[in-house]
Amino acid sequence: MPNILEILLVLAPEVSFANIAKLSNIITTIFRLSVLVTTRAIGRFGSLSTRSVERFYAPKPLGWTLIRVLLFRTFLFDASSVSIRFR
Repeated sequence: MPNILEILLVLAPEVSFANIAKLSNIITTIFRLSVLVTTRAIGRFGSLSTRSVERFYAPKPLGWTLIRVLLFRTFLFDASSVSIRFR
């Protein structure tokens, strides 16, 4: 499995490294969970506390749309093919 942190470093121009590290930790914890994925389970089985996970997801200027666009453009976009087709 590729290192999640290396993949998320694509977001470095727009997201702070502290948030990238937290997101990496949350993602790897979710992949390892064998129970229902909740904030409490992520806090219990990961290295972040439940409160830290809640603070990460709290409303703040973390542009989720921009994160999705950056990941799409880096790993999925191919200029020679049609990705979205409008009618």
